[in-house]
Amino acid sequence: MRAAVCYFWCAVFSSAIIMVGEPPAFAMGKMPSDVIRDQLQEYKNTLLAYFRAFNLLPILLPADQQPGDVFDMRQMGILRARGRECFPGLAEPAPVSSALTYTFELDAGKLGLALGLERMLSLNVDSGFERATVVNYTDVKVSAVSQQALTLAVSEGCPDVQQVVTQSIVPVESSKAPPLLAIVGTLVAAKRQVFLAAKSNVDVKSAAERITAMLGGTGVGGVLRAVGVDPTISMTIGFSSKRGVIIQSDQLLPIAFAPAFLPDLLFSRAVGLNADPGAPIAMEWRAFDPHSVEDTARLRSLIDAARR
Repeated sequence: MRAAVCYFWCAVFSSAIIMVGEPPAFAMGKMPSDVIRDQLQEYKNTLLAYFRAFNLLPILLPADQQPGDVFDMRQMGILRARGRECFPGLAEPAPVSSALTYTFELDAGKLGLALGLERMLSLNVDSGFERATVVNYTDVKVSAVSQQALTLAVSEGCPDVQQVVTQSIVPVESSKAPPLLAIVGTLVAAKRQVFLAAKSNVDVKSAAERITAMLGGTGVGGVLRAVGVDPTISMTIGFSSKRGVIIQSDQLLPIAFAPAFLPDLLFSRAVGLNADPGAPIAMEWRAFDPHSVEDTARLRSLIDAARR
């Protein structure tokens, strides 16, 4: 019996997305403070809710993710292998420009995360700005590899990955659950813009200079810049017609991805005293089709579980 909505994977998935693209300290087993973890959780939920409409999973912290990269969602989304390790013959796809732009509101306390600052999870701005900021992803580029290309290029040295791309049925044993692998099929990258709306008494030019100096102290001042704008300019470039400061990055960074494959769970039809019809007996990997109503519903059910 096939599970249309995966509840077993959802339980694992709910704690995993937050770690996709995390900084090296997390991968070495060093947990962030409770405050930072709460910030990441809130930021994760904002991005999950936003990218759900596009059938994409968010990348919280960019780390040069590429199509073909493999993440183990059972192990907190830790990078399992780079694409070149498990798909040595895979041609690197050329990024294609997208007409889409992504815009959403975010609390100013998570400004550092929105700007992709791995070394600075929060970027404090003074009280002269409104609490809500507007994040805009521009110059969007999409890179994608086909399931067929992954199947042809997969290495025998990555047997768990090979099971996924060959769409195998993998037994689920009570003593040892199989890995839950997310193989990046489609990667979305973009430049970042953040608009801080100023209160009435703020000199936006001076504020922009202060923020630029602050960014310089993070070591990423070369790719980020702050500019004070009047209502006419802010409206022209897609923000609300208010005075404020725009912080923008000239660097393309990964923001979201779609998995190339998703699992279905198979359940036992056995009956009797020792039967457990609610326990999965196997996991069947299938190619993810973003145009399939069933597949997108399955992906969105996982996203909804991750937001709980």
